[in-house]
Amino acid sequence: MDALVQQQEIPQQNHAKLIHAFAQGRYADLHAQLLQLIESFPQAYSLWLLLGNTLLKLKGYPKAELAFGQARKLDPSASARLTGLGDAQRWQGHDEAALGLYDEALEQNPRDLTALKNCGNLLADFGRFAAAIGYFERARVLAPAGRPVPGHICGQCPHDGQ
Repeated sequence: MDALVQQQEIPQQNHAKLIHAFAQGRYADLHAQLLQLIESFPQAYSLWLLLGNTLLKLKGYPKAELAFGQARKLDPSASARLTGLGDAQRWQGHDEAALGLYDEALEQNPRDLTALKNCGNLLADFGRFAAAIGYFERARVLAPAGRPVPGHICGQCPHDGQ
């Protein structure tokens, strides 16, 4: 979400309101607001990215893919849209495709905490605990102080007692 704040296409106060609505879980309202804003600011990467994340929360996975795809066209170098595409793939049952997208996001930005955590969780689901631990450790080192790394296997991994 930090990428949203950096965008200058719409006023800063609008970004703050959008992010607050997302944090509050008001996804249906936010979805409608984003569609209206995108009509006025179709080149705003941040709006497309937030629309994709909102659609993920609403379980509109194919539409989320389209939103992340538009974000990808607008900023091919941003790893967040790849992470979002990976999430959309994962929730549609395309785990290997999701893993590939998370890895691609990490190639572009090795400090992408969301991609690290999501990749770790997916690998844990595959039973590949040693690899998952590696991703969680990288995320833990990079996470700001006091920010937890919510991997669903943290503290429960059967691999080597870790």
